[in-house]
Amino acid sequence: NEQDGKPEFKKTVLDLPLPDANIVKRDNRYWIFGVLRSAPPADSFELMVYYGDSLEGPFTAHPSNPILVGLDNLRGAGNFFEVDNVLYRPAQNCGEEYGKSITISKVEDLTTTTCKLVPYMTVAINKANRNNRGIHTLHTLNGENGIIVVDGIRKRFSPLTRYKEIRNEKMN
Repeated sequence: NEQDGKPEFKKTVLDLPLPDANIVKRDNRYWIFGVLRSAPPADSFELMVYYGDSLEGPFTAHPSNPILVGLDNLRGAGNFFEVDNVLYRPAQNCGEEYGKSITISKVEDLTTTTCKLVPYMTVAINKANRNNRGIHTLHTLNGENGIIVVDGIRKRFSPLTRYKEIRNEKMN
């Protein structure tokens, strides 16, 4: 809402469950990258891409869908970013464990007929470094104006937390 600065629902552009979806504008088109869970018995995840000429749609499913299948390099792990006219996409790697690392892929070809993502580098926690003690997983990597923000899960031992867990077990 322009008058009070509060966000306002405008419309649903894709009625699909796409966790950690990202939208990027490239070559005067809007592209939505998101992950769908396939139906059993396959029970895997599929990276799907949709494109449209307007942010409000309509959006068309990419003919190469699914672009990727599995648990690694699918779910978005932050916004797309561009360096030296090359577009990059960060994605979570969850094959071994949720949030094990993030793969940054180059978007080498993105048209209405082709979509090619090439893994460029992996960002992972160096668990041997004492400063990283307790950090277990990565979820998101974003950057803006020279600032990089990363989120994940950090576990810490807390006797009080363990006491509460034991107390709750006894109460149940």
